[in-house]
Amino acid sequence: MDKQTFASSAIWKIAEAFSTKGISLIVSIVLARMLLPEDYGIVTLTAVFISLSTILVQSGLSTALIRKEKVDDIDYNNGFLMGFAIAIICYVLFFFISIPISNFYKEPLLIPVLRIQMISLFFVAFGNIQTVIITREFRFRELCIANIIANTISGITGLFLAYKGFGVWALVIYSLLRDCISNLVIFIKIKWLLGLKFDFSRLPSLLNFSFWVLNATLIDFIGNNYSNTLMGKKYSLSELGLYGKGNQIPEMICLYTFGAISSVLLPTLSQYQNDTEKLKYVCKRLVEMTSFIIFPMMFGLGLVASKLVPFLFTEKWIASVPIFIFACVYYGVNPLRSINMQLIYALGKSKKGLLIETIRAVLLILGVTMCIFVFKTSIYGISCIAALVALINAVITQYFAKKYIGYGYLEWIKDMLSSFLLCMGMSIVVFATGFLPINKYFLMFIQIITGMLSYILLSFITRNRNYYEVKNIITDKIFHRKST
Repeated sequence: MDKQTFASSAIWKIAEAFSTKGISLIVSIVLARMLLPEDYGIVTLTAVFISLSTILVQSGLSTALIRKEKVDDIDYNNGFLMGFAIAIICYVLFFFISIPISNFYKEPLLIPVLRIQMISLFFVAFGNIQTVIITREFRFRELCIANIIANTISGITGLFLAYKGFGVWALVIYSLLRDCISNLVIFIKIKWLLGLKFDFSRLPSLLNFSFWVLNATLIDFIGNNYSNTLMGKKYSLSELGLYGKGNQIPEMICLYTFGAISSVLLPTLSQYQNDTEKLKYVCKRLVEMTSFIIFPMMFGLGLVASKLVPFLFTEKWIASVPIFIFACVYYGVNPLRSINMQLIYALGKSKKGLLIETIRAVLLILGVTMCIFVFKTSIYGISCIAALVALINAVITQYFAKKYIGYGYLEWIKDMLSSFLLCMGMSIVVFATGFLPINKYFLMFIQIITGMLSYILLSFITRNRNYYEVKNIITDKIFHRKST
């Protein structure tokens, strides 16, 4: 893929992220003002089991199909049939074990909520192959349209139900309807239909790769969700809701930007899997560009967190501010790990990916267990551990980048250093602005504006090449659209 195609695909993904996640953010903010932390606590618990089932439905086959050089309808038919069969098995399984899960957490509402939310698995299985086709062919415009429609309709429905007093069910229906509409629109746009030709002798070659991806994803899932399952038992639903809400904004901002770019990474890097020099160049530029975009966002969010949280969600969520700040550290570092993980998968080193995710999961599990059972810390300690493990894991994954493409630690640090120094300069300006004797919410907006302007100005003064590249991509896209 050439630079223009990558930029165009990334821009469409960023447009999709900002529009769809922007709608989700607005809906979430309004819902948080109408609902209680306990409502979010229930959904946070069920999300653990929904995510696990979704991983099993996809089975690593999506990654394998995206990475495979040549695919046809037979491969897609095999993948669809396998995914749908797993969706049925998972739904039946969780339909019955929802009762012991409810008994374990002493929350009867978990039974109907989990059973209803599990229906989303069939929507995921239904649209899985279409999403693979979109990713392979870089047709992200269709995905953007589908998600805008889905988030708008489901968001309006969720807000209406919350206004009418449906409580946690407003969140459940909002999530379920979003998955349904999104996959339905994708199905209409892509027009791929399940055929009657199957060749299960092809599955072993796909499963050989997807097996390790699945295991790595499951281990990553265990590491990420181990804390949620334990907190659901050891802490109140209100505290669990605070934990989820504290992570929400940094996570969504990260998805707006790097999450959009990362979906283009695997097919792009896979095209250069036999060219080490090209891979190294692409990875270096990705680290430079990612740190230039993500670092200032996370720095800025952390600096205004104490004002932003009550402004968006009201004072009842103020206790989530420390979690919010630790989440900024986590999501500021995690994209660096993700770049290296995509590199490893593009090179076909899925076993190494499993090893890395195992190390990460073990560190998280040990840290969370120590926090809860030994030191008996609050939920803030768990947030701190997650941020620390993210830093350690980023360093570990860089070892493999050094091993496979010669991208060493000193080069890695150098590629991030300019953006880090720009963020430090921006932070000084934002911090100094915080002493102005005005209304705290008006002050927050001033800090956000001065932070953005100071970062852009410092980038211009230092002639940062990432600044000029971003500027040129945006300018070219605007003028190209006008000329057409």
